[in-house]
Parts: sequence; structure tokens; C-alpha cells
Amino acid sequence: MEQTVSNLWKKEFRHTVSVLAGGFILMQLASYFVSLAVAQVTHAARIWLSMDAWTFINDICLYGLGLPLLMLMSQDLPSGAKMPLRPQKAMRPKQFFRVLCISYAVVVLANIVTTMLTSFLHGSNDLVSGMMEEISPFGGFVLMSLVPAIGEELVFRGYLYKKLIRFGEKPYIMLSALFFATFHGNLEQAGYAFALGLWLAYLVCRTGSVVYGVMIHLFINFLSGAVLSQIGNTTAGGLISYLMLAMVAAGCVFLFRLRKKLVVRPAQRPVPDAVSLAVGNLGMVLWLILFLLLAVTSLWM
Repeated sequence: MEQTVSNLWKKEFRHTVSVLAGGFILMQLASYFVSLAVAQVTHAARIWLSMDAWTFINDICLYGLGLPLLMLMSQDLPSGAKMPLRPQKAMRPKQFFRVLCISYAVVVLANIVTTMLTSFLHGSNDLVSGMMEEISPFGGFVLMSLVPAIGEELVFRGYLYKKLIRFGEKPYIMLSALFFATFHGNLEQAGYAFALGLWLAYLVCRTGSVVYGVMIHLFINFLSGAVLSQIGNTTAGGLISYLMLAMVAAGCVFLFRLRKKLVVRPAQRPVPDAVSLAVGNLGMVLWLILFLLLAVTSLWM
């Protein structure tokens, strides 16, 4: 009897992951093909669109079209909790500053490793900085910083928490980070997105809310993308770079001090062979194939 229940639980986990992966495939493909159709129409009509306009279209395609498809496909999946919106455990300003420093350190260190690895494949290919040079300050803050921060935290930390937390904190943290990393569709961002995704999902487990993740995500997006790319090699840019370096150093110290307190709570009903079940089902395999195709394509863009 116990073996039968375990097999049913594993089947439920595998089905949930597969359906979510299928939803992300629909979300990504719908966004891609609608954006491509808009590009074809504007090119045929000889209409020039600014980077602000393209970014707005991309946001609409992802969150206005793709996200409803994801939720429609996975609506029948049982939920283990409500959307983690209101914090169950509020952070004091000093605590949040420490968490912010750790978050930025995680992103910077993971980005260094990813850049070193991808440079062997195709040299330097900073997609975000290239876009930020062509976008307005308004577009940089709202369209490329605020909207993704809110949308991605609600999807990858909030919605996935609702659907995956019943299987335990560890599967939720790992899968939300994996989906978040591969959703970016390129190798340059996948590395630090995975590292940041692990940390932000862990924060949701400890605070019960995506609010802090939204603020951290907004800070990282706006500072790394909009501010530094717009200021460039000016005196102010150099000063901000030194401040960011200090944040990275402080974040490493804070993380080292917290290392023994970072505990993932065990699940009441653990999923045996969760890793193989998560990555070995059809939906996840197709999702990873799509990511690899997009990633390889982005190397030669």
C-alpha cells in the first residue's frame, strides 16, 4: 500500500512538472511568433519602431499573451498554497540590506563564471547592455526593469510556489530556478538567473512573499542594465562601480556568516528520485530542447 501511494505521488509530481514545462513552451513560443509577426509586418510596411516600442511589444507578448496561456494550461493542477504576496515574516531594513547585498553578490559572481564559459564559445555578447544603449530612461526603468521584476517574480517565484510547494521546498527552489534560467533563452543570462532564482525562491520560503524578490529584482535590473549602461565611463559611473564592488564584497561576507542558517525544510511527503522525475519527463525534455535551440541561436545573433 505504501509503495502504491509513493508511486502515485511520484506520478503526480512528474505530471505537474511536465504540464508546467508545456505551459512555458506555449508562453515562449506564443511570445516569439507574435513578436516575429509584428516584425514582419512593420518591415513590410517600412515602419520603424524604437527600442522602447519593441520592448513594450515584448512585454505585452510575454505577460499579456504568454502568461495567460501558461495559467490556462496549468489551471487544473492542484495548488499547495496561495500566491505568496503578503509577507508572513517582515524584514527589518538592516536585514533587507544584507539580503540585497547577498543577491547582488550572487548575480555578479555567477555572471563572471558564465561570461568566462561563454567567451570560449562566442566571445563577448552582452545582449542587455546593447539594448539599454538604445532605450530611453523611461523604457529602461519601466519596460526593462519594473515590468520584468514584477512579472517574473509573480510567475517564477509566486505562481510556481503555488503549484510546486506541496512537493517540498527543495523541488520548488530548484525547479523555479531552472525554469527562470532557461526562460531567458540564452547562455549569457542563464547562469546568473539560475543562481539568483535559487536565492529568491529561498527567500519566498522564509518570508512567504514575493515582495522582497520584486524589490531586489528591480534593483538589479535597473542598476546593472539601465544605470551603468547609461552612465558609461563617466566619473559617476566609476563611483557607482566602486559602490557595487563594495556591495559584492559585503554580500559575500554576509552569505558566509549565514551559511549555517540557510536550511531548506524537509518535505512532509518527499518525492523519491525527484531530480530524474523532474528532468526526464516529456514536457521538461521539450522545454530544455527549446532552450538549447534559442541559446545556440543567440550566440550568433
